[in-house]
Amino acid sequence: PTGAISNSLSTIIPWKEKLVNVMSYLSYQKDRQKMTSLYSGFNDFNTILNTSQLSRLDQKLSLTTFTANHSASVGFSYKKWTITPEAGVNLSYNTMDSQMFNNQALLGVDFQNDMKWNEVNPYVSAGLNYKGSALNLNIGLPLNFYDISYKDQIRDHSKKISKTVFIPNLWASYDFASFFKLWGFASMNYNFGDFGDLYEGNLLRNPRSIGNNESILPDNRSTNASTRLEYRNPLNNLFFNIRYSYGQNKKNLISRTQQFASGAVITDLYE
Repeated sequence: PTGAISNSLSTIIPWKEKLVNVMSYLSYQKDRQKMTSLYSGFNDFNTILNTSQLSRLDQKLSLTTFTANHSASVGFSYKKWTITPEAGVNLSYNTMDSQMFNNQALLGVDFQNDMKWNEVNPYVSAGLNYKGSALNLNIGLPLNFYDISYKDQIRDHSKKISKTVFIPNLWASYDFASFFKLWGFASMNYNFGDFGDLYEGNLLRNPRSIGNNESILPDNRSTNASTRLEYRNPLNNLFFNIRYSYGQNKKNLISRTQQFASGAVITDLYE
């Protein structure tokens, strides 16, 4: 069963000659899950997991998530330019508890989890928009501060990452020669993991798969760029476009899956 409650607020507050857009979002969710698997193939794991006679597995899993997102923004215009500064903070507090049973007997700590994953993400950004007769331009200049902490309360392990990252993005279009339009887009993004990406006790992921995500915190970066040239001539009903895209992803972790002849699967993470 899942229980959730949330509340969102959006209002506009006059400030001198400007209007300030204030947004707030609060959410609390609790999930309780139970899974039972009757599968003889789990005995393939006995050597790897130091177990014996895994036949019936029962899992109890409890997840709680509290989220709070708050932001304020205001727009300024000058000739063909619009500048929109914004400041905000995103908060996320999460817990996960799990136990696994073999034939209704509780398995050891290698099959248990009691962890916390907390995120604090304040940010400031500036949006620049230019609208001309031929050129349209949108530039995003966000500066994000990430503070992510992980705590395994069973094994007394903790991990933390604190980083400041600049993640600009650009979108532009240009009309020329009556029927031609050139588009361009570029962006950069960082990701330091989400709740559920890291846990050290084994979980029953599906009726035939067991695994854990014991590793360092994720540190991923992606870069994307694309451009497109369009020709649209309704007079002679001629339309075509040419496009090019480029993307690069860098990750510090990879997932390894080992599948046995019985169909059982075990997965884990490697640096």
